[in-house]
Amino acid sequence: MNTLTSHEGTHLNLGQRLFKTLIEAHASVHSLPERHKAELLAALSLSFSLIVFLGSWATLQFIGFNILIVAGLFFSVVAFAAYLMSRGTWYSRAPLIFVGGFSLLVYAASLTGAYPGLFFTLTFAILFLLSNLFDFRWMVGFISFHLAAGLLVSIVFMPQLQGQEALNARAGIITIGLFVVLFAWYRGNLERMRLEEIAETQVELEHTNVDLQEAHHEVDKRLAELRLAGEVGRAVSQVRSVDVMLKDAAELIRSRFDLYYVQVYLVDASQTHLVLQSGTGTVGEQLLSRAHQLPLDITSINGRAAFEKSSVVIADTTQSTTFRQNPLLPDTRAEAAIPLIVNERVVGVLDMQGSSPNSLTEESLPAFEALAGQLAIALQNASLLAEAEQARVDLEKQTARLARTNWRDYLDAIHRPEQIGFIYDQHEVKAFTETDSPQMPVDGGTVTATISVAGEALGELVAELDEERQNSQANELIGAVAHQVAQQIESLRLIESSERYRAQAEETSRRLTREGWKGYLDTQASQELGYFYDLVQVKSVGRNGRQQPEEPAVNLPLKIHNETVGNLAVLGLDADDKQSLDLANAVMERLAAHIEGLRLSEQSEKRAFELATIANVSTTASSTLDPAQLLQSVVDLTKESFGFYHAHIYLLNETGDTLELAFGAGEVGRQMVAEDHRIPLDVEKSLVARAARNREGFFVNDVHANPDFLSHPLLPNTASELAVPMIAGNKVVGVLDVQADTKDRFNVDDVRIQTTLAAQVSVAVQNARTFAQAQKQAEREAMLNAISQKIQSATTVEAVLQIAARELGHALGAPLTVAQLGVRSSER
Repeated sequence: MNTLTSHEGTHLNLGQRLFKTLIEAHASVHSLPERHKAELLAALSLSFSLIVFLGSWATLQFIGFNILIVAGLFFSVVAFAAYLMSRGTWYSRAPLIFVGGFSLLVYAASLTGAYPGLFFTLTFAILFLLSNLFDFRWMVGFISFHLAAGLLVSIVFMPQLQGQEALNARAGIITIGLFVVLFAWYRGNLERMRLEEIAETQVELEHTNVDLQEAHHEVDKRLAELRLAGEVGRAVSQVRSVDVMLKDAAELIRSRFDLYYVQVYLVDASQTHLVLQSGTGTVGEQLLSRAHQLPLDITSINGRAAFEKSSVVIADTTQSTTFRQNPLLPDTRAEAAIPLIVNERVVGVLDMQGSSPNSLTEESLPAFEALAGQLAIALQNASLLAEAEQARVDLEKQTARLARTNWRDYLDAIHRPEQIGFIYDQHEVKAFTETDSPQMPVDGGTVTATISVAGEALGELVAELDEERQNSQANELIGAVAHQVAQQIESLRLIESSERYRAQAEETSRRLTREGWKGYLDTQASQELGYFYDLVQVKSVGRNGRQQPEEPAVNLPLKIHNETVGNLAVLGLDADDKQSLDLANAVMERLAAHIEGLRLSEQSEKRAFELATIANVSTTASSTLDPAQLLQSVVDLTKESFGFYHAHIYLLNETGDTLELAFGAGEVGRQMVAEDHRIPLDVEKSLVARAARNREGFFVNDVHANPDFLSHPLLPNTASELAVPMIAGNKVVGVLDVQADTKDRFNVDDVRIQTTLAAQVSVAVQNARTFAQAQKQAEREAMLNAISQKIQSATTVEAVLQIAARELGHALGAPLTVAQLGVRSSER
């Protein structure tokens, strides 16, 4: 302790050390106001003691002893005694001694002073100020007494006070005394008011502290509920089946939140009922066995929560007029129903019940709503998992079905036999058919592996092994070889199938060339398409050609894609002149290629213009995310880009029985839209309704000659019309209708072009409204050893099967190895 004190003392300045040594109150005084009072008394008494002593000693040197000098020295001793008492435990008695001694000095100074009026007033003023060391009542009594005594002394013992000086002195001490009393009274009132304010503030602080403690307790309770909700949410977030997840979630919520009963309802497919999906305890089992359900309306707390998409809480069921008691749950005293919402759609309701009033309140809703949100997400994840699993199963079935169909087409008994098989007997590889298949042992001396493609069994790989060679390595090797065989034969089948398709494509190309040139010649009916040269000039022979010349001629066919579209007759050409024939044939090849290029170029230019126009309209439309702006830009650009008289779009209403004019090009189109023009879908005369009903495009090239045409007064110059359906996702959403002011404006190509445009616009609209999700899985296997390499080096199906049988037989040392293939054996 001393060490600490000395250490602290080293950090105090001189003034602080003097105060601590001379003025500081005694250590036994603990009250802060009392310590200040004792320290003030010590400072005053010590100061007065020194000042009066020094003043009296200096005066003694000039005038010698008198009553004033004696009183001064006496007061110095009394003041120093009061100082010593103020530094001790008797500090409360020191003011009496100090002020009493100063009173004697005042009277002595007043009676013997050289300036009686001045001394009288100053000394009494100081005396009255020092009376502040007493309590207020003592101070009033002290001042009153000395006022009376001072006035009496001034009248009786101070004859030197005469006239105006006496009046001023007496009035001065009275004024100063009253001022000191009033000031002390005012200061006391201020102190009292301050203390009252402090007391009131203290009370308010105490009340605030209580409120804060209660709020803190409530916050702790809410945080605990949120932590429990987070813990339960993490527990139910594991993706699994809906039934298991909801059962575990209900029981976990009941146990963690100490509830009486918890259940979960899900909305049925018709969106009309809440079906109980999970419930805790035996009551939940009973309700589930009854297929318990509630109507989705406001007649029940759960139906109301789902219908209004908001939580419903009954803190005390005995005070609620809407609560309906379940006979199986007689102890329910509080209930809360919270909707399970996913993407603004209610999928179910979480119902919780407590056995005591106010166990479920509005204040606890945030935690339970957060829990309900996590439960809704878990439900969505479980549903997505089930959908993905079902999609995977469907995809596998579809893939297997396609593989079976493809191999049935491959082994069609026309291009390939229906059964292919080979056997290796340690000597040679030979083929066998279904009628002479080898007899394999039936006593379990074989190991078999299925040759399957995309899960569809197409054949099998069989090895006859004795018991010593039948082990896991042999089984693994046979399975790996069968897998490699399956991969390689599927690759080879694809190659051969592509060759077939290429031949079919060439045939289709020839047919298209033939049909294309036929159409081209039909469109060139008014032009001359035959010419001859008579060594002077080139002349037209007309469409029927000129008469066959009498002199012999060599006819060379004009072929495009092996299709003859014309011929070249050369008179006087020797058929045995190989060089001339080669030259003529070379010219014919170049001629054929050039005229085909010209025809295709003409078609390509037209197609390029049409496609560029479609691309321009589609690009402009696709850059707009607002469907309304998208469709308005489509009709405006279609009219402008294709040079139509008018263009507009009809959209099918929600009931699917009426086409409503939604967008029109230009001011005329907007005026027609403002008229709320509608066409019932069953109107026979409407070209627009017919396009929507039949899901295909129609056109009329002379509307005035068509009695079924429905004219419109705002479009008086319409001469031809074309309407194509807008289809998105196999569903008709509207009709694109364009009109021209000339006859014979449209043909089949225009139907195709506008149908393409309508389809792209429909997709753009669909993309602006919906979104899609997709998942894809892929697996790859590593290559095997020398056996897989040899299998992959084969170029025919037969070679693959032979290599598989021979190499597997060598590797296993099996006396008999069979590799066979056949579609019939896989059909069960």
